Amino acid sequence: MRFWTFDPNTCRFERASKQAALHAADVAVVNDDTDVHVISDHQPPKRWPSGEPLVVAGVEFERELFE
Repeated sequence: MRFWTFDPNTCRFERASKQAALHAADVAVVNDDTDVHVISDHQPPKRWPSGEPLVVAGVEFERELFE
């Protein structure tokens, strides 16, 4: 599994530990080797549909960056 958390200071996603992604981040992306999920506001992970961008703080991210 790979984890990224959104850094609001740089408006970028950075690789992170599982603990940071699941507990500390406002927005995180998780690739579980079968699919890509988004966690926001400490809610359960939601599947990130292919072809749909993720917009965080006005910045658009493509799912392919996390596959």
